[in-house]
This record gives sequence, structure tokens and C-alpha cells, in this order.
Amino acid sequence: MQKRSRRITDVANSMLGLRWYIGGQDIRRVTRNVACRAAGSDGPQSKGTESSYAWSVVPARAPESNIEIIFADWLDAMRRGGLETMAGRLAPDVVHQGVRPELICRNREQVIDMVGRRAGRVPPVEAIELIAAGDHVVMTVRGAGIGPPVDDDEDEARGQATVVYTLADGKIVRMHDYLHRAEALEAAGASSVAWD
Repeated sequence: MQKRSRRITDVANSMLGLRWYIGGQDIRRVTRNVACRAAGSDGPQSKGTESSYAWSVVPARAPESNIEIIFADWLDAMRRGGLETMAGRLAPDVVHQGVRPELICRNREQVIDMVGRRAGRVPPVEAIELIAAGDHVVMTVRGAGIGPPVDDDEDEARGQATVVYTLADGKIVRMHDYLHRAEALEAAGASSVAWD
């Protein structure tokens, strides 16, 4: 069997595995074709069976809901360092309010500049939660090295970050960071959902 020169080069969403990329193309479906060599027979045969995989390239569906926009066009783009995709989802006058009042970005350029310093270098994620609440999406991410410092005197991250995204007409118009998930849920008018 000839060795394949193309291989999966990037699992685009290592957090949840929603997209796969081969040679820079978005792959949504993989089908397995089995070619059987049966001496004088049309049926499958255990010996002499060769397997091959046909990669079906399916165009990516544009995100439709607010939660899909945050997941596909914001978080995945941040992980890949896709600043152009991220900028395309930001309103020109977007505001990103950090956990302290002085931590604020007042437009798309400032947000992309701030995010660009971190894009592509996202710490390992242990858990991610996205909750849709009307025009808002509450995102909580957990993992070592994530989030603001535990206190002003230390550099050690809290291990958790919670952001409320507000969207209008498919664009992010506001992002607000919170120290505590409960505060973010209340601000967005969302309820905490217990999963089994």
C-alpha cells in the first residue's frame, strides 16, 4: 500500500473536536471505502483485503446561532491565531471590559491588538462551558494558566475565566470578563444548568 503524503495536520478544535483540517481544508465527513480482492468471488474476503480512506471535503457551514459564532468564529480562531476571522466577528465599536475598570478595550483594533498577543498560545483547556441567553453567551473556561491573577500581588492565574459576550446581528458588540461565574450568569440573565 502506498504511503499517504497527506495526513491530518491539525485537529482544529482540540477542545471538542468539531472540525478537522487536511492540507488547510475543512473536513466534515470521512468515509471508509474497502476494496476487496476475492479470487473468483464478489464477496468480502479476510485475506487480501486492502483498506483505503476517501476524504470527502464538505464546505463548512457558517455559524448561525450566537453560541456557534462564539465557538467557531471566536474560540477556534483564537486557538489557531486567526485574527482576521476574529476581527470579522467584532463590531467596529466593540467594548471588552476586563475584571478591573482600567482593563478596557474600546474598539475592534484595541481588542484584536490585545487578543493578538495571546492568539495561538492558548493554555491547555480542561473544561469549557457555553450557555446561550438571548443576545448573550456566557463562556467559562478552566485550566492551569487561564484567567486573571488570584490577586493583584501575584502572577498566578486563577485557573478559570468567565466572559459574557453580547451579540447583535452576528457581531460581538461587548465582552465583559467576570471573576465569578455566578456574577456572569446573573448579568446575562442566564441560569446555571446542571448536567448529568
